[in-house]
Amino acid sequence: MLRERRQEILLRTTWIGGEIPDARLRQVAQSVIAVMERSTIHPHLEERWGRMQVAFCIALLILGSSTAVYLVNFREFVESVGAIKATSATLKRPIGEQMVAALGFALVGLTIQLRRAIWRTLRGEIRPRRTDEVQKRNLTRHTFTFILPMISAQFACYAGLVLHRGFSDGPAGWMILGVLTLASGYGAGKASAAFLDYLYRRRAADTEEILDTATISLFYATTLLFLFLHTDEYLDRRARLIARKQAYYAALDIELNGTPLKYTSAGEKELRRSIKMTHARIAARIREHAEALAGAHSKEDYKKICDSMLGGFLAALEGNMEALLKTAPQITRLSRLSKIARHVAPAAVMAAFAGIIPLLPGAGDAAGSVRVLLLATAALTLIPGSSSARATVEGALNKAIPGPQKP
Repeated sequence: MLRERRQEILLRTTWIGGEIPDARLRQVAQSVIAVMERSTIHPHLEERWGRMQVAFCIALLILGSSTAVYLVNFREFVESVGAIKATSATLKRPIGEQMVAALGFALVGLTIQLRRAIWRTLRGEIRPRRTDEVQKRNLTRHTFTFILPMISAQFACYAGLVLHRGFSDGPAGWMILGVLTLASGYGAGKASAAFLDYLYRRRAADTEEILDTATISLFYATTLLFLFLHTDEYLDRRARLIARKQAYYAALDIELNGTPLKYTSAGEKELRRSIKMTHARIAARIREHAEALAGAHSKEDYKKICDSMLGGFLAALEGNMEALLKTAPQITRLSRLSKIARHVAPAAVMAAFAGIIPLLPGAGDAAGSVRVLLLATAALTLIPGSSSARATVEGALNKAIPGPQKP
């Protein structure tokens, strides 16, 4: 693995060859290789973490499906969801069939969450690497991603058969079960990925230094930008999206990096908060460049962004924190809280309306289904890129309240 990564670093370094003198370029390549070697996780440990991630994901799928089946068969829960008559939501199929159908829905949700990784795996773009220490790296995760569509299709077919047999007996119950399990499957994919990220960040190599993560992340983002610049692919929409995504990944890695905190104790709260804010400022600057990429209309605009990213990478490589923070925006606890509030506010508004709508005068029989719709949309709104709450709330009010009584 180390040999392959050395070769990759040497190749990527050539992409910035025209921006740095040859003598310094060789030093940069050797320095990046040194950073990579002291911060690399052992392959055996990576494979073990991959197994833990897959096991954690499967456990979440089973837990989410079984919880959804229990709740749907719990009369008080069904009636509290939104003025739905329990008789119209009762599932009359055996518990075993309900559980398998729920797993089918959950696997579909997981497949949707992993759709890009599955597509790249099936095309052969993602493959486990051969290493000197172990024959295969990340074999468990690769195999799970490869066979997931087939397993999901089988369970989904069985779920469709169960729905065909019993949907008319309790349509509301099946809709509630579908929404809950689809969301739990999607959430299982997100949670397992976050679990793996946590393992990587919290169990970094003891020899890793404070700016190593920033150096590696900026190196990959910057070299990719220059590759698209030299090949004139920066004008291509797909290439621009890939470059922006790589920049966002770099910002996230830097912001969530826990290595700088290993030199502090748990009681030094102010110091730990200051260190987190410092890395959050670096990440915010990278995100500004990622946003600027979307509006770069000329080669000069794109080149300015590339040069700024290159300067940040070289500053991180040299350990120059002052240069990294020179153009970084100021971030305070209040600004971070306001950002979180802006993200959570639409979901909170829809959840509040889900509780209020059935109580409004003139709410019809559709109030229960509207409540389910609002709660499901509130959960989806927490996912980046979801629509705003205003249009959803207005549509829900139009369904629940007759025309003359609308506010």
